[in-house]
Amino acid sequence: MKNTHHNNYILNNQYGFTLVEVLIAIVLMSFVAFTTLQITDSSINTKENVTKEDREIVQVVTLMNRLDADFSESYSPLFFDAKESPNVANSAANLDEPSNDLSYFESNKNFYARTKSGFLIPHFTAEEKGSVIFLATAHRRRMEGKKESRFVWIKYSTRTSTPDEDDAEEKRAELELIRQVYMSDVYAKEVDWSKIPPQIILNNIKELEFQFWDERTKKFTANVNDLNENRYNVRSMKIAFTWVDPTKNEQYFEKSFRTLYPYFNPKQDEMLNNQGGSKSNNPFDSSANQGGNADAASNDDGEQ
Repeated sequence: MKNTHHNNYILNNQYGFTLVEVLIAIVLMSFVAFTTLQITDSSINTKENVTKEDREIVQVVTLMNRLDADFSESYSPLFFDAKESPNVANSAANLDEPSNDLSYFESNKNFYARTKSGFLIPHFTAEEKGSVIFLATAHRRRMEGKKESRFVWIKYSTRTSTPDEDDAEEKRAELELIRQVYMSDVYAKEVDWSKIPPQIILNNIKELEFQFWDERTKKFTANVNDLNENRYNVRSMKIAFTWVDPTKNEQYFEKSFRTLYPYFNPKQDEMLNNQGGSKSNNPFDSSANQGGNADAASNDDGEQ
């Protein structure tokens, strides 16, 4: 009898969870799960936002590096040779000396004159704000044995951005910077840029301007025509623009670029030669340009 009573007592005290306890446990587990989901979602969003911001900042850095590489290899024969004078161009050729007869040449939209050695002088064009066109030696031959020039026309310009409808909310500024290259026939009289596919370098630009170094005033100017005769011999250029970042804050950037070609002063060399100086006519003779290089040193100090 004692054993039976003891077993009944044990069975009567084996209670389970009540409904209230189950509901409390479910609420607690739901709260923990919701909190964990919020933390995970916040971490994912933070990662995506940081990645997006980093990607766009990388685009700014890429723009600077791309423009630096292009402009550093910009080309003009005026870097080492003087422009041919009109009276020399119209005079009869001396048959006792080698001749680069380009009497058939007429100035056009790509080339405006030639040098004393017969090199064609390309235009350095910046007719519109936020646009620049120049000739560079940036092209690399793609196929062995193929007749390709190392010269290439490069154009940077801004245009109104046209994002997709899905990305309309992401549009933060009106402009985007594009880059175009033309390498098919660099000596053509005109290039139809509307037929050349553009590469978008940077978007969400509020304002952009190219500026050019003026040797006389020792300042940058936004109008390349202010350089007068040096507008075909630009040795330094600056880009200044306002960019709207993913947080819709405006950030201002500016950076100057220089050509890699060593500094010579062909005009000074020509004057010395006309005065009967002892300097060499060879534009690649370093002794003939010591004065010019001295000017370059002072010029570099002025540009710093």
